[in-house]
Amino acid sequence: MNNPLIQAISQWGEAPVFNGDEEKSRRAGLLNQTILINLFFTGLVIFGALIGRHVPTGVLLIATLWFVLLLLSRRLLRSGKSGMVEGIVVLVFFVLLTLTNINLGSVRTPMAAVYVFWVTLIGTLYRRPGILVAMCVSSLTILVLILAENSGLLPRVNDSVGVTQWLLYTALFGMTGSLAYYTNQTTQRALARSKNEIEQRKRAEAELRKLTRAVEQSPASIVITDLTGTIEYVNPRFTKVTGYQFDEVVGRNPRMLKTDQTKPGSHNRMWETLSAGGEWQGEFVNRKKDGSLYYEWANISPITDIHGVATHYLAVKEDITERKWTEEALRASEKRHRVLADNARDVVWTMAPGGMLTYVSPSIMDVRGFTPFEAMQQTIEEIYTPASQVIAQGYLSTLQSDLEAGRTPPSFRGELEYRCNDGSTLWTEVMAHPLVNEHDIVEILGVTRDISEHKRLLQEIAQAKDATEAANQALQSANMELARLATTDTLTGVWNRRHFEEIANTERTRALRYKHALSLLILDIDHFKRINDSFGHPTGDQVLIGLTKLVGGALRQSDVLARWGGEEFVVIIPHCAASEAVLLAEKLCTLTAAHVFPDVGTVTASFGAAELKPDEPLEVWFKRVDLALYAAKTSGRNKVCLAP
Repeated sequence: MNNPLIQAISQWGEAPVFNGDEEKSRRAGLLNQTILINLFFTGLVIFGALIGRHVPTGVLLIATLWFVLLLLSRRLLRSGKSGMVEGIVVLVFFVLLTLTNINLGSVRTPMAAVYVFWVTLIGTLYRRPGILVAMCVSSLTILVLILAENSGLLPRVNDSVGVTQWLLYTALFGMTGSLAYYTNQTTQRALARSKNEIEQRKRAEAELRKLTRAVEQSPASIVITDLTGTIEYVNPRFTKVTGYQFDEVVGRNPRMLKTDQTKPGSHNRMWETLSAGGEWQGEFVNRKKDGSLYYEWANISPITDIHGVATHYLAVKEDITERKWTEEALRASEKRHRVLADNARDVVWTMAPGGMLTYVSPSIMDVRGFTPFEAMQQTIEEIYTPASQVIAQGYLSTLQSDLEAGRTPPSFRGELEYRCNDGSTLWTEVMAHPLVNEHDIVEILGVTRDISEHKRLLQEIAQAKDATEAANQALQSANMELARLATTDTLTGVWNRRHFEEIANTERTRALRYKHALSLLILDIDHFKRINDSFGHPTGDQVLIGLTKLVGGALRQSDVLARWGGEEFVVIIPHCAASEAVLLAEKLCTLTAAHVFPDVGTVTASFGAAELKPDEPLEVWFKRVDLALYAAKTSGRNKVCLAP
């Protein structure tokens, strides 16, 4: 395999590849294979002509010419001139093949069979049209040769056979077999490539589904617009933050959220950046659907196609309202602290490199309850709590190590907890700066400021935030309860009339769209006023509750039961024709009459049923079933009537 001669022959025999043009590469590979086959075949023809007997000189000349043309075609193919090579291989091959058969003087020679190879080659190159044309041309050529031979126009035929004919037939078999092998290999590679592309597409679709779920579940608002700013998509987080539903914003411009409280010039700078192909980040103050304001931090960037041309804009937005409120509260706290600090006397002190105080201002008495003299006698352990001792001693060690290493000793600013005279502790902000000569620390100059108020305010802010979150959770629970109360009947727990009308309208639309049956039942408790008058309204309420449970337990999960008003109930039954609705109503009627209600005994109910007609309005459908109920009432009660 490492033989230079073998490697050179292998490289010479490789077909050229044209990147980005798969069809041209395929045709070049086929032409390359054909040229190599023909070189081998023509070589055998020349060899056979030289060793054979009575081979016309014209055949040898034609074969030699074809061999030279094949070498030239190979060179042209390597240089990318595949179209010229096709012409040489297809047209010249046919002409030289025909001239060879004429020189041989008969269509019965092995050379005549090469037309089969030529037809196969044309079909592989030019598909079905090429096959039809090649078949017709070859057929006509053979016909002409037959007529010419029969008329004595061709040279005298040499009927002798031998090694020459055997070599030619063998070469013909090899040519046809090689072309079939190449075609099969090309087909297999195409199938493998198609399978690979299908697998890649499946993986891409799986990745797209994951990305889609990520976008839908993203905690950030995501908006996609076209290049004019028209909204094409928003995710669920956007609708939750703004209060606008998907259908309310698609087709509109995000300026619908705009307020005059956004920093001036922000929108202009945003469009300038996006128009230049850049990514923009900034803060907006926008207005929700309910009119309230909210802050958001937006990251907007262009979406480009495979050519790098922008087609859409993608905005990823974070609701920072709570953070802004916290920052405002913190700034207010810091302002209050600054006022307190400016009006208080900070403690000014100096310290020797070893950690002993050399001076303390008189304000130490107000801060810690010690006199300056008492404070200067204290060690670091007596001044700070354990955690602050570690910080203070660490800073002193850093000063010394930096000085020994030739580095400039740093200043210190941090929070330290002091011990007070009354046993309490005090948080302070300490600022210290080392005074250094050429080789030593002279002393440390420091200022201590009481920040206990600041600490308390931060704690209050945290507590207020916790309280706000608790209030929000309570409000959400209350809203859920209000939504439940707005859609259900408070006595029986089933849907109320208003919500049932919404359900009925939805089921009617679905039934008309998909053309499936939909029926409606209405039932009324017979002589319910007597029950209230005889047993009292609380007992009547228990009858209503019991009937609801009785009827509801006999319905399918897809059926919808609601209280229509008073002692009337309605049931909407999807995928149910009139005949099935009547059977269900009779079952419910019998079930009601057989049930024993506490304190009352048995009661009966009358039923009206109606199947939805094509394109029938909701109110007309309800009117028909109501009339059917009326018919059941007037004809004796405790029965079922079907609306016409």
